[in-house]
Amino acid sequence: MSKPTAIEALSDNVINQIAAGEVIERPASIVKELVENSLDAGAAKISIELHEGGIDGIRIHDDGHGIPPDQLHLALSRHCTSKLREATELASIASLGFRGEALASISSVAEITIISRTSDQAHGWRVDMHPGAQASRPRAQAHAVGTTVEVRSLFATTPVRRKFLKQSRTEFLHIQQFVRRAGFCYPEVAFTLTHGAKQSLSLSGPMHASGIERRWRTLFGAEFLEHSLAIEFHTPEVTVRGWAGSIGYSRQNSDLQFIAINRRLVRDRHIAHAIRMAYELNIEQGRQPGYAVHIEMPESEVDVNVHPGKAEVRFHDPRGIHDIVYAAVKQALHGEQLTIESRSGYEPPAQVNDSSRLAEPSYRARTSPRQYANKPSPPEILSSSANKLLAIAAHRFAFCDDDGSIFVTDLHAAITSLVTMRLERGERESRPLIVPETIRADLSDEWLEVLAAFGVELARLGETALVLRAVPVVVREIDQCAFAQSLLAGANARIAPVAAIAAAAADGFRAPDSELERRRWFAQLANQIDAFGLDLRHFCIVLKPETLLGLFGSRQAR
Repeated sequence: MSKPTAIEALSDNVINQIAAGEVIERPASIVKELVENSLDAGAAKISIELHEGGIDGIRIHDDGHGIPPDQLHLALSRHCTSKLREATELASIASLGFRGEALASISSVAEITIISRTSDQAHGWRVDMHPGAQASRPRAQAHAVGTTVEVRSLFATTPVRRKFLKQSRTEFLHIQQFVRRAGFCYPEVAFTLTHGAKQSLSLSGPMHASGIERRWRTLFGAEFLEHSLAIEFHTPEVTVRGWAGSIGYSRQNSDLQFIAINRRLVRDRHIAHAIRMAYELNIEQGRQPGYAVHIEMPESEVDVNVHPGKAEVRFHDPRGIHDIVYAAVKQALHGEQLTIESRSGYEPPAQVNDSSRLAEPSYRARTSPRQYANKPSPPEILSSSANKLLAIAAHRFAFCDDDGSIFVTDLHAAITSLVTMRLERGERESRPLIVPETIRADLSDEWLEVLAAFGVELARLGETALVLRAVPVVVREIDQCAFAQSLLAGANARIAPVAAIAAAAADGFRAPDSELERRRWFAQLANQIDAFGLDLRHFCIVLKPETLLGLFGSRQAR
């Protein structure tokens, strides 16, 4: 009989290596975690450099907001993250990363270097870490605003795991496939992928209206685009967009099957089954349909915390989501308007291994996807500014409560100032409009060229009409017609281009429909205002409790 061993606490390095076994399967896992961090940091450009398929080296550089030097050591520590504070936030995860394990897990199985610079720093700061060792003290190093992460000698200290890696070509193809999928979820972000000395994939951020088509052609290939049908399907709380291969088009493998939930790449059997059912018998046995489907839904209706690598999700109503996707794809394939009431007859497989459902009765009442709008969703924790937002009135004024005082923010003034500063800083890239806006007006060729230099793409349609095809990336949440009319009025009044665009962005602003989206937008506005060293209160007037009481008191007196 063997002698019992004492219970002891595992060392941090062993704990990290165990976590790495769940998170870091191969080089593609590292690229996925690091790219998701870059996207969460607001990066517009991400470059990935690989050596030997990522086995010997991975270098990822982004132009995101960076990591302050006093937080670099926390970034390499377990369960440290800027994306989560309270357990209640797990019910509505909006970021790609939130576990706080990726960098710590990577550093336990590879050498890692982080160089990062924030906009308020004169230079970057660097830390190095080797498996089983402490991170070095931050030291100054020249670097642009953003972050560079270098990973070297993957699994060098665990040769057994390194032995199970495939050939460098195979590992590279896994990474390339992930970058292609990320390029689908984030069409506004530029990606470059280099293997050795050869650039293997380049997805530039669309600068013109035709740029989006070129990007899709790079991602999916000309053959798929030629044989694909657009998907555009809406319910009160769920939207399905993307493309599906037409009837008669099929592939030998499933390499062109993209599924994204709220811009998160996932694998999901419910959605895959729904799409397959929509094709009915139009796909030969052994062949695969091609599709790229993006589903937008409330974060509170999908649990992304069910897989260590965040590759799978669990829906609160899988049958309802199945029916929505089924109707969306079927409508695209057959060109007929469908409603969700025409059910697919799908019965989701039982989750026998899911301990959270063991206490539920064997029969569960069916929930219509249209009932999403009636379900209360927990508020998303975005920022103190967003949590205090009460309402946005007339797409112009934001009302926030701060301990009884009501702050009324002039959104037009805030948007005008923010867009002006960003344009003057040089942020003049274009964002193509999905549906161009045609307007009856005329403008000189000189003004068309001037506006084009600031990211506004206007083209002539005959002698008395113009078409707005793209707006600057800094212009968001607008009514395209209102923006165009305001811009033309400013141009005809000979207002300076930056001032005309900024005023048009404010005039054309339309607040998002849902409360969650309004809070998210307001949080982003507050963060950007703060990033430029301004105070959001500069655009506010304050109605203190005594002022409000005085107003109502005088009314009662009358």
